[in-house]
Amino acid sequence: MLSLKLSLGLLFLLCSSSLVVAQSDSNPEPYRPAPSKRYGGSPAVPHPAPSKRYADFASDPAAAAAPYPSKRYINDGPHAPVPSKRYDGNRKRDVSEQEIITSPSAAIDLSPLLCPASMNACPVASTSLPAANTMPTTLAEWADIDVECVDFTVDLHSCGGCSAVDAMHDCSSISGASGVSCIVGQCYVSSCRSGYTLTADNKACIQND
Repeated sequence: MLSLKLSLGLLFLLCSSSLVVAQSDSNPEPYRPAPSKRYGGSPAVPHPAPSKRYADFASDPAAAAAPYPSKRYINDGPHAPVPSKRYDGNRKRDVSEQEIITSPSAAIDLSPLLCPASMNACPVASTSLPAANTMPTTLAEWADIDVECVDFTVDLHSCGGCSAVDAMHDCSSISGASGVSCIVGQCYVSSCRSGYTLTADNKACIQND
């Protein structure tokens, strides 16, 4: 009898627990997830203050309408012309230039006009010069005489200069010389006639005692 009561009690408990479970399953409470702690909402973004440069520009309508001048070109008025460097009034003339300009007796060399390159103009030996032993000094004097073109470096009769002006430039006139030549504008004696002795520098022949 006691065992029967125990069995009925257990059966009652099982039925009660089953009923409670069935009721809990029929009315479930909705799931609400907890908010994430990593993101706390959109923070307030402050609006930037307006630029003072734009505010000043926009506040003045006349300034807004007028364009700014370009910085690439600034017109600061007319410039004075720079003097040319090709001529210097304070430049001192070369000594040779002063000689040509100031000396009334300076000879005019017409060789570039009368003779080929590397040749020099000389009065012909038979021509009477305007002044003894001097070269013509004016164009008119050159026009009144006979002119020949010679090479001062090798010409035997005008070696280093015009023999019509100075006889020392005529190598053939060296006393006692039998063999002469003109080398780079200098007379060179290679041999002397009998009774003469050649000098050590080959410039002349000395008569024996």
